[in-house]
Amino acid sequence: MERLTEMYGGMMVPRKACTFDREGGADDCKECTEICEDEGGVCRTCILQECLTRLGEYEDTGLTPERIMELKEAVQRLDKIFGDEITVDQVIDFFVDFYIAQGDDERVEAAELLTNEEVERYKRLKERDTAKAPEEIQDAFGDGRLICPHCRNSVINYFNRSRPPQFCMICGQRLKFKEDAQ
Repeated sequence: MERLTEMYGGMMVPRKACTFDREGGADDCKECTEICEDEGGVCRTCILQECLTRLGEYEDTGLTPERIMELKEAVQRLDKIFGDEITVDQVIDFFVDFYIAQGDDERVEAAELLTNEEVERYKRLKERDTAKAPEEIQDAFGDGRLICPHCRNSVINYFNRSRPPQFCMICGQRLKFKEDAQ
């Protein structure tokens, strides 16, 4: 998979806007002022920068879109097998048994080496991906505001204040609003 972005100056930038040194690192990158309308040239709030950051995070996984779809289908199949009560240990056991049946000792060892830290990280990520309603609180002046149930920061959509965000822009907690209820 060919990367489209490069980390430069603490931000993801388009690779085509950069020149590279002998080691392959970004040596210099052109500014995007011709295409970006961000006030004052502060790229951190620019929608183009947000897109590049997300693309860079995706590219950091090293997975192709096809592989991601394969993994998504595998998770859906496991959900059908185990239902909502699926645990990380069951998934690990499933793959260990699968790799044993295939005679793939290297993958058996890799699956068995999953640490408690990785299991805890998975549980935290799964909890953060579970949609939760923001809490409404009153400030000292009696004004109401919504806060994230995970990090307790204000829930604000910095890119479009007229629409509630799907995720907390601070911690990434998935949010559920009344109009989202199905």
